Order: sequence, then C-alpha cells, then structure tokens
Amino acid sequence: MSAWRPDPGPTVPEVVGTAYGLEPRSVELLVRESPNQVWRFTAADGPYTLKRLGRPGQESWLAFQDAAVLRAAAHGVPVEPLLRTADGRPTAAAHGALWQLRRYVAGRPAADGDAADLRAAAEVIAAVHAVPLDGLPEAGGNPIQDMEFWLGADAEALDRLGALVRDLVGAALWEETADAYRGAHRRARAELDLASYQALPTTLTHGELAGSNLVFDDDGTLVSLLDWDGVDVRPRVYDLARGLLFLARAGRGSFRVHHRLGTDLLLGAAGGRPLTRAELRAVVPVLELYFVPTPRYVRQLAATDLAALRWYLGWAADGARTVRESVREVVGALAAGAGRAPLLERP
Repeated sequence: MSAWRPDPGPTVPEVVGTAYGLEPRSVELLVRESPNQVWRFTAADGPYTLKRLGRPGQESWLAFQDAAVLRAAAHGVPVEPLLRTADGRPTAAAHGALWQLRRYVAGRPAADGDAADLRAAAEVIAAVHAVPLDGLPEAGGNPIQDMEFWLGADAEALDRLGALVRDLVGAALWEETADAYRGAHRRARAELDLASYQALPTTLTHGELAGSNLVFDDDGTLVSLLDWDGVDVRPRVYDLARGLLFLARAGRGSFRVHHRLGTDLLLGAAGGRPLTRAELRAVVPVLELYFVPTPRYVRQLAATDLAALRWYLGWAADGARTVRESVREVVGALAAGAGRAPLLERP
C-alpha cells in the first residue's frame, strides 16, 4: 500500500529552491514500489507534487510529454500540466536526476468495483483518445516500453533477460518465474505481431491507467488524471487493455476482472469510435506481454531498489500466468456481440 511519511532531508528543499524558487515546508515522501520517487510539500502559495523520474526520458520524449499534456488539458482532460523551472523548462536537472513539479490535487483514488468511478474513468479515457494529434512533436523514445518491446523481440531475448535476472537477484527467482514469462510470450506472439499491432487504431494514449492515477473529489467527480510517464501516440488498445485489468479488477493486487464492469469500461472508453474485432483480439496478448519484464525496466528497478525488483518479478509472473483467463471472458463476450448492438465495427 502507498503511504506518505515525513521527509526532513535536504534534497527536496534544494531542488525546488534552486530550480523553481520555492521554499517548501512539511515535505512528505510517497512510499510505494516504483522506480519514481514522489514527494508532496506545501509552499506559501499551496501544495505541490515533486517527482524524481526513475525512468528518465530522452529530451525529445520529454518535450513531447509536455506538449501532449498541455494539449490534453486544452481539450478538457483533467490534468495538472508540468510547472516551469526558473529558466522556463518543464523538467529540472539536479542531483544527477530529472525532476518534474505539478500542483498537488487532493482526493481519493478510484474505488475497485465501483460502477460510478468506472463510468468516469471510461469517459476520461475516451477524452484522452480524442485529443487531436496534429502539430504535436515526435514522441521519440518512450521510457516505458514493455509489451511493444516483446512484439519486436524473439525467444532469445528471454534468455538474455534470464541472464540479467540471475546476475541481479540470483538464479532461484528466475527459475521460479521463467516458465510464466516464456508461456505468456509464446501465447501472445502466436496471436499478435508488431505489424498487426501497429495497424490498429492509433490515438494519444496515457500509458499507465490505474485506479491510483485517478483522483476523485468528495462528490465523486474525477478531478485529475495523474502520472503521464507513459504518454505516447500508439494503438489505443494499449490503454484499453491496461484499463480493463487495473480499473475493472476485483481489488488491489487481484488479476480477476469483474465481467460487467469490464464490458462497460471497454464500451465507454471506446467513445464515438466503436471497438474493432482486431482490437478485441489484441487485448489478451497485449496484457500477457505487459507482464513479461523488459531488460531495461529490470535494470532501472534494480538501480532503485532490489527488494522492489524481487517483488515485481514475482508479481509479473503471477500476472503472466493468470491474465488470459481473467480477461478472456469479457473480451470474448464483446467479440460475440453479447446481445448488445451496435458494439463493434467489423474489422
């Protein structure tokens, strides 16, 4: 579980004082398993959130991220844009890392299994996917490449992953998880290849849809969509698959999806562009490949916290083993029509 704890250290005051000209007080660190570190603090003009990027992006991607978030905000997506440094940049460089500052938005995360929260989530996903792309800069290299990496990699890449995991955390954990990763990779690649994935309807995508990244106020209104570290122009099924699993699941830590809520989420998130059968066929392989760790992410997490890496490898293996069964019924019902029309465009 995530929790805030006081952080009296000098790092945050130094970063925000030098880069942003702010004097923080009551600094707190968010405790969670993540390569990013996040703090919240109060200054004279209110509360802020400061993030130290654990997966630093290239300059071109950071420029795209900033432009995409501003574009999304201009088109009605509830998001807090990045605040500028004293020299006008959206990202600060300090203490050997990259930092981003936003206004802090108070509220609660999405509640697992809550139909009203799911409807609001579906609406905001559709809004992100409706953001026009004309004039946005090229995205460059997204620092989050998970299933897309595996669409372009063969089984030998899994051997190299194994060598890396053995080197970082020992052979025992790899032996416990390797079959799960190999099975998910084999099944997914039999159903989806890179060319077929890239041919699917493409939009602006958030990239990390989860209940913890949705903020609701006391009235149940969705007031902010957080964590745009995975924003990119890619097939929208990436967001739809992630949203299905992490927003319509039975509870935190579970990979079981509520059938009706999952159906409603996918239909609502499609907005005015009905789902194609090709998109529905891609949902399961997208999720299976998402649960196969990439070498880059393993290295990044190892550099941050080896204990978190061990937890992640076990969690990902559980997801790789079970996600197909968890979401297959929802996707299959939609593909068959489920007695509701019109649900789908023909491929």
